[in-house]
Amino acid sequence: MSASSETCDAATMQMFLSRAELELRTPLALILGYIETLKTGAIKGGESLGRCLDIMDKHSRRLMHVIDDINAVAQLESGGAPSPCDDVFMRRCLEIAYESLMPLVEVTGCRVSSHIPTGACHLKGDRAVWHLVFSKLLEEIIRGVPARSSIDLRVSWEASGCQLELRTDAPMVTRGSVSPSDGDWSQAALGLLVVKRAMELNHGMLEWLTMPEGGTLFRLSLPCIDGCAAKGCEKPTQPAAACS
Repeated sequence: MSASSETCDAATMQMFLSRAELELRTPLALILGYIETLKTGAIKGGESLGRCLDIMDKHSRRLMHVIDDINAVAQLESGGAPSPCDDVFMRRCLEIAYESLMPLVEVTGCRVSSHIPTGACHLKGDRAVWHLVFSKLLEEIIRGVPARSSIDLRVSWEASGCQLELRTDAPMVTRGSVSPSDGDWSQAALGLLVVKRAMELNHGMLEWLTMPEGGTLFRLSLPCIDGCAAKGCEKPTQPAAACS
């Protein structure tokens, strides 16, 4: 691994840890505040107690979501023997991610389309990585775009591996800000940082851009495995990922 890619890896982990701390601290502070209020006896029942319990339930679930993200990164960092991923498995990963997010899709009314051509390289990275990438990235996009937005996934197989693009027809908002036009990750949600880290650990990269027409683009690039025999695979030297 080059010094440049190591710097990128360290920067992503620092962003992830800082964001995780904030995402844990905020709901914990809210829950503790309501617990203290309940202990004083100021809230005795009725609608006030119901609202209090609803907020505590909401932020408890938020904590569990953050813990899931932390566990995902821990599993990525631990590594493991890679198992090749091809176009057939990639389609199945997308199907599983879409099925798991169906309640969210139905609530938001978002429309997801995909085009994954056959004849793919076998990609680097454990198959679990692709399950994680599709589920986390799709969830963050659906939560971040306006209701009834269109999300289009397209894959192209190139000499060095795979390029996957997820486009939306509307700007994506995360943590209260519209997605950046210059690749700035400072406002990225925790789930997006998990995906970015997954790409880096498998010698790939993730770009996040706002399109001139107002939509959002996520571009993922991942090299094929060593010794790939797919037609047209020339195995050029993979450049170090640029740090965003």
